[in-house]
Formats: sequence, C-alpha cells, structure tokens
Amino acid sequence: MCIRIYYGVHYCINAVTETQGVESTVLLRSAEPITDIEVVSARRGINCKETESCRGPGKLARAFGITDKSDGISLCMSKLFIAKLPADTPQIGVPPRIGISRYSELPLRFFDESSAYVSGECSANKNMMRVK
Repeated sequence: MCIRIYYGVHYCINAVTETQGVESTVLLRSAEPITDIEVVSARRGINCKETESCRGPGKLARAFGITDKSDGISLCMSKLFIAKLPADTPQIGVPPRIGISRYSELPLRFFDESSAYVSGECSANKNMMRVK
C-alpha cells in the first residue's frame, strides 16, 4: 500500500495496482472491519456506529492505525488485506466522484450497493451509473 497525507492532516490508504516502477493506485474510501471492532472504534476516539467507523479515507486510515510508517506494506500478506469477491458478486454502483473539481464526471468511484459501510452519499445519489 502507498500512504499519502491529504490536506496536511489525514493519512489515506492507496492500494497499489501495478508492478513496481509503474505508478497506479486506488484510494480506499471505506471498509467493513471483520475483526477487532472494538479496537477500530477506539482508534477513532469516538462512540460511533460500527458502520461509520471506517467511512471516509482519513477515518479509514485512523481506524486501522495507518500512518506514514505503514507505507509499502503489502495488502496481500498483512493483517490488513483486500479480500477476494465472494461468488455472489455484489451490485457495483458508480456514483459521481466527490471532493474534486476537475474530472469529477469520470466513472472512477465504485462501491458495493448493498454495503452499509460506504462513504459519501452513494446510495441516495440519483445520478449513479451501475456496472453489470
């Protein structure tokens, strides 16, 4: 993974998607924690609903204890990993991108429509495309 600091404040997790030497990453915006739920909530330092503990890139990094020292850790062979999709693949939504002013119309934001852990206003968005 590649860790970046946004706005000089928030660590954010980027999944590296190419081989070494080729720059290509995907910003992870949210996650569904499957273990250590109490630890995740405690790192956030607030009493929030489980579904909100990892919503948003900065909150996600904080919840998982990610700092600049996490840069370079593999998302294939560590405690934090990206799981393979289940056989019953979810419906993937493609909402407009948020937090940017240029190229916001490009379909580059994806999420599981059935997940309660999604960041932003995805499920309520009327301008959303769908991936089949």
